[in-house]
Amino acid sequence: MLKNDATILIIDDSKVARMMLKKILNDLGYDNIAEAVDGPDGIACYAEKEPNLIFLDIVMPGMTGDEVLANIRALDEKTPVIILSSASSEIQVDICRQVGISDFIKKPLTMEAGPDTIKAALEKLNA
Repeated sequence: MLKNDATILIIDDSKVARMMLKKILNDLGYDNIAEAVDGPDGIACYAEKEPNLIFLDIVMPGMTGDEVLANIRALDEKTPVIILSSASSEIQVDICRQVGISDFIKKPLTMEAGPDTIKAALEKLNA
């Protein structure tokens, strides 16, 4: 499991999705959370914060999640990236897998199931 002092970056154009994920992460004991509102902002935030984990949406205006992922992977092949998206076409997920994701979680997260889903994904990082 990821250490509680880890820096986590959420890249998602949906404010509601970012708030929900941040709440779940806070409830799991993670407080060092950075947020980015789109792909270019996410890449800049990645460079500034050097996070230990990234949650990334696929469908965003201006730059898709797989494009963001490719940019990050050009700099860093090791930081875990978990795709968290309602876009779940096998083609998009396969593209992200080829570029190097750690896991895929389908949106929407709920306050009931979300914590267990996120906790399971975090536990997989050490498996």
